[in-house]
Amino acid sequence: MKCWVNTKLECREYGKTTCQTCEIFLKNGQTTVELYKKMPKKNVPQNWIQQKREQLKQERKTAMKEKGMMELFNMPIGETEITIDTDIAPRKAETKFGDRDVLRITVNGSACDWMINPKSPLYRELLEHLYEDKKHFIIVRSGLEKQTRYSIKKAW
Repeated sequence: MKCWVNTKLECREYGKTTCQTCEIFLKNGQTTVELYKKMPKKNVPQNWIQQKREQLKQERKTAMKEKGMMELFNMPIGETEITIDTDIAPRKAETKFGDRDVLRITVNGSACDWMINPKSPLYRELLEHLYEDKKHFIIVRSGLEKQTRYSIKKAW
């Protein structure tokens, strides 16, 4: 029997084609993925990974500051209360999905930027409310990827 955790490599625990740990897990009816997650990982120095992550974050922040942008807001599924800062005009951004307007918003006391498609019905609805001097919104997001839909629950 071949080791289910590492079909291409030797078993991490014993270096054999099958190991005691794998046999125990398989008897309990667990899948290959569950086995792999439970196996001890080889010693990989984590410090360089963390350093690289921090470096990339810093580079991104610097690039966004140079463009006059703040951290982009990713709207979670469900209800989110936002306040749109009307003192800052929307900026244009070109993305792989087309042109977007970037609005400065405040969420939970933190200022950030929010990209929105200027052709979307939500954008038109936001503009109507902003024209009526309503800056506070409860936005509802539902769905994922292409099925994502936004609606305004409340505006004041």
